[in-house]
Amino acid sequence: MKRLVVYARVSTEGQAREGVSLDAQVAMAREYCQRHGYEYAGDYTDVASGRKDARPMLAQLLKDAKAHRFEMVAVYRLDRLGRSLVKTLQVVGDLSDTGVSLVSMTQPFEISGAMGKLLLAIYASFAEMESEAIGARIRDARRRLVVTKGRHYATPPFGYRREEKGGPLLVDEEKAEHVRWMFRQAAEGVGMPSICMGLNGQGVRTNTGGSWSVPAVRVVLMNPAYLGRITHGRKISQRTSQGEIKRRFVADYLLAEGEHEAIVDEKTWQAVQALFEARKGRPSRTIAGERKHPWLAVGRCGECGARLSVHTGGKGRKYPSYECHRHFQQAHIDRCGVGIISERILTGLVIRGAAKILAQDLGKAKGRAKPKQRAIEDRAKQIARIDAAIDVEKRLARSFAQSPEEAARNIAELTRQKEALAGPPPDQPPGPPPVIPDLVSTWRDLEPHQRAGLVRTLFSAVRITREAVVVEWTPDLAWHFGDSMTLPRPASPTGRESRALTIV
Repeated sequence: MKRLVVYARVSTEGQAREGVSLDAQVAMAREYCQRHGYEYAGDYTDVASGRKDARPMLAQLLKDAKAHRFEMVAVYRLDRLGRSLVKTLQVVGDLSDTGVSLVSMTQPFEISGAMGKLLLAIYASFAEMESEAIGARIRDARRRLVVTKGRHYATPPFGYRREEKGGPLLVDEEKAEHVRWMFRQAAEGVGMPSICMGLNGQGVRTNTGGSWSVPAVRVVLMNPAYLGRITHGRKISQRTSQGEIKRRFVADYLLAEGEHEAIVDEKTWQAVQALFEARKGRPSRTIAGERKHPWLAVGRCGECGARLSVHTGGKGRKYPSYECHRHFQQAHIDRCGVGIISERILTGLVIRGAAKILAQDLGKAKGRAKPKQRAIEDRAKQIARIDAAIDVEKRLARSFAQSPEEAARNIAELTRQKEALAGPPPDQPPGPPPVIPDLVSTWRDLEPHQRAGLVRTLFSAVRITREAVVVEWTPDLAWHFGDSMTLPRPASPTGRESRALTIV
């Protein structure tokens, strides 16, 4: 007796109580099992839109299918699996790969045959078309609400609240004061990282309870809702060919007067938007900063993996310094603990450490790692295992444990794999490593942008930890020098050892 499970889905809680609810879909599956003589093995239910790819019970269903806990999956209709043609075909393919068949209780067709696969694609296309039609009707209805009533229908922005679902927006005075502070700071030319640090330093949290980040501050400063207006069609969603949903802002959208109260005055709003407009076309701070600060290109926090931020002055600093970007952006919330390292110390530490290696020939370098042999040894082990498997196939054929035809097919496949491995390894060591007699002097003679190019040529990453700086070589150099070198950080940024590292 085949084991059958049902996958039931509704988009909203209201649909779960009315219409073809989750209970109704499960009851129909039980009746289906009784009529066809299947064993009912359980149900998987989701309350989520069919457009969403992240559905927990659907993911659990696919996981249990791989564990062979059932042989059949039943759905009320094919659109319960999803409203995307790509996603539906992907789920059906994943079930088919595990030997699990799919049945639709209201759309009788066999998926195994050629005609069944055609009907599957047609039904899935109809489900996606119906979803697009529903979305178009909802957008049209929302557009009418925006034009005629100025009704805000989305999630209330930071600084607003609703007394009841679907009700008008009301000003939350406590949060609104933080919004006004953000706009005043931005109008005075304060950067968004500093605004972010100020909010987190005051203990202000976002609507979701998280800490502020630069993108979250940017969303607030560019939202016309704080001017008492409503937008429609400003952010659109598009599904890629792989079924993923991408959202982006567009320049052409509807702007109407809202029924809610404004938080920011027109003059402040226009001043902030003028600053944003003036910054368009400029290179990002990271790209512009790499021209002056070469370690931005490869610098990473050794604790959380975030990139580094550079500080050019302030707080008594005479030289630029680096710290974790996440640490800096979130105003010391969830601190990583790697601290701040001066650019001159980081440069001297890494360049002097690399100079000792690059100044000598490969065979003369003291304590230098030997060239990698692991990949070559792994290939030899794989070839030995394939030879053993070929011998096993031959013994099975001689003892009539399997047919000569099957043994011949298996031996041919194993031989093909062996020939592929016996060829030249794809990752042979490159030519001899570069020899730079005096990297320190070379570094001093280079312009800042040339130093950035040299850093990218030599190092793939420079990770700052609490006790050390871990320098990872590029793949070509890693063959000769090992994956990385670890350099201990100086104990004090003002000590004699730190001053001795200075090379610029």
